[in-house]
Amino acid sequence: MANTPFRRALEMGGTEIVVVTMVPWPERPVYSFERHGFIDDLFEGALDKAQKLWNAFEPALDAMLTETVWRDYLLFDRERQDGDYPNLEWLSIVAPNQYLTVGLMTHYDPGYHRRLFTLGYKDANDDLAEVLPLP
Repeated sequence: MANTPFRRALEMGGTEIVVVTMVPWPERPVYSFERHGFIDDLFEGALDKAQKLWNAFEPALDAMLTETVWRDYLLFDRERQDGDYPNLEWLSIVAPNQYLTVGLMTHYDPGYHRRLFTLGYKDANDDLAEVLPLP
């Protein structure tokens, strides 16, 4: 379940940690709840049914994985306030400000992937600006 295993980096003595998530971070406002780009024009009936099943399942999977990482982060925050991880300089979260359609990441579409790269670059610049100032 630890698909974002930042705790392992802490245990190994990491001092500058970047956590990257594919869903919005719970403590931040979400720009849009809409999920663009679901594939619904597949030609084969079996694939169409599979995509519709994935479309229904994906939000629940996102919520479950985000909750797991969020709970671990809250535990880390409490531990840090109690004096744990004294050598940690910073832990920064890079997260989108809107929901992405994770299922499309396995279906290559140049336009969609260019959009994902652009969004990821912008989110990383925004979220890391304080700890990694860029020119």
